[in-house]
Amino acid sequence: MNTRPLLSPSTLRFALGCGVGALASSAVAYDLTPKLVTPRPTTSNLNAVAWSGSRYIAAGAGATVLLNERGDAAAWRAVDSKAFDNLQGAAYGSGKFVVVGLFGETITSSDGADWTRLNHGITTSCYAITFGTGGFVAVGEGGNVLTSSDGSTWRQRNAGVTAILRGVIFAQNRFWAVGDTGTIVRSSDLVTWEKLAVPTTDSLRGIAYGLSQYIAVGANGRIVQSKDGGATWTVKTSPTTDTLNCVGYASPGFVIGTNTGGVISSTDGEEFKDVVSPTSDPIYGINTANAQGLVMVGRSGSIVTAGFESGTVTPPTPTTGSRLVNLSIRTNAGTGSQTLIVGFVLGGSGSRQLLIRGIGPTLGSFGVTGALADSTVQLFSGETSVAANDNWGGTAAIREAAASVGAFALADTSRDAALLQTLSAGGYTAQIGGGTGVALVEVYEVGSATAPRLANVSARTQVGTGAEILISGFVIAGQSSKTVLLRAVGPGLAPFGVTGVLADPKLDVYSGSTLVQTNDNWGGTSALSTAFTQVGAFALPANSQDAVLLLTLQPGAYSAQVSGVNSGTGVALIEVYEMP
Repeated sequence: MNTRPLLSPSTLRFALGCGVGALASSAVAYDLTPKLVTPRPTTSNLNAVAWSGSRYIAAGAGATVLLNERGDAAAWRAVDSKAFDNLQGAAYGSGKFVVVGLFGETITSSDGADWTRLNHGITTSCYAITFGTGGFVAVGEGGNVLTSSDGSTWRQRNAGVTAILRGVIFAQNRFWAVGDTGTIVRSSDLVTWEKLAVPTTDSLRGIAYGLSQYIAVGANGRIVQSKDGGATWTVKTSPTTDTLNCVGYASPGFVIGTNTGGVISSTDGEEFKDVVSPTSDPIYGINTANAQGLVMVGRSGSIVTAGFESGTVTPPTPTTGSRLVNLSIRTNAGTGSQTLIVGFVLGGSGSRQLLIRGIGPTLGSFGVTGALADSTVQLFSGETSVAANDNWGGTAAIREAAASVGAFALADTSRDAALLQTLSAGGYTAQIGGGTGVALVEVYEVGSATAPRLANVSARTQVGTGAEILISGFVIAGQSSKTVLLRAVGPGLAPFGVTGVLADPKLDVYSGSTLVQTNDNWGGTSALSTAFTQVGAFALPANSQDAVLLLTLQPGAYSAQVSGVNSGTGVALIEVYEMP
């Protein structure tokens, strides 16, 4: 991984940034070779595009809404939006699309085909919308901010500025908005907004998070960067003076759409280069939430895609049905009761080869502070030690296995740890040692065998705040959706003798930088209790403050983040199960 969204500089394929601190290993990446969808599905200007996990919608002038039910970004059709005015921003969250526009126009749909127009009485023109913890946030004229927990009931606030706000994202547990006169504001509670000091007065049109940094873009080719969580901003050299209308993060880096149809990319947030574009029409909106490709929309119905047609997107392990193919955990490794322990299960029968890596020092090269300086990994089956490693040593077989699954490269002399083991079906635990610090544990299936297969992963450790929250990344490969059960257990650990538990965990699941779903207190529903039984998970009290989600997800890379409500800290367990 947000999770921050997936970070993948050209030779890397692992998520470390986009959105929310997520970090998940992934072999899903695609070439940035933009292509124009023809014939154009409309002649109306398209201003925004949103992805639900299985379908796209695009929205624009003249109340236009297009629907793509195939998810390959090629087949679009017009639908009746029920709207009256121009539509400017689109988002998906909590099971529905929400589109906003001029003069308070707001429409919603659960499937992108049937739409409902809201009469909420707010007439503020909005230009962008996003979804994050707490619900939907739309921004627009006069520094106004519209918020809704469900997409139906709305409240208007102000960000403490008068500038028009033109872009908004949710990243690192905050909402960030950009606008005219170099305005950047942020809020963690949607009530109090902080205006940041930015070295430009140019109108800013979009903002994105990835590679452990923020990039905001706008008029006169302006690009500004923050690598310290928004505290300071630096102007970066731009290859153009055109207005930059939108920016997104997609492997292998940032992608920017310009007002002359140009496409700009950067794999490091430092150097920005032009990419050959198939259109001269202005690009107004971008969506990078689909792991298989990005979509940009613009004037006169232009739709530009990258990735879908390149043929480079293939599951790491070819299968006939969707399945988990790699799992990862990023969190703070400690000692004693705070030792990082990762459990995983190979379901089925027979044996297969797995690559297991304990990454510490190499995380520093990706901007992770406080990384474990010299990691070790020890693999157990029950109480029996199966294998151990301290300093992987540049072993050729491990290097080749890492390349085959799309894992980022390690220096031969790095003090990271790695094992390449052939294991029989069953349960295993990997313990990460070597001191204290932030560490990444990865478990990859190697080779084309279809059984046994990774069925679940879990990790128990101390959950902190900021960079020390608990993050699990997982990748679903295949051609169809897959249902997974995710649990963030804090209070539920106490009966097992665990002390200092996280009293009230919150669970957020991301696809790239897009929040898919969130939960705080699972509620004791019968559907979830049944799911626990199906996968063999231990029961939780119905009134516990543990967090649980049962999600059906499309193939792609995801991250699940565990944090404490009200910045709480303590020991917690995260579990990701593949449902049968």
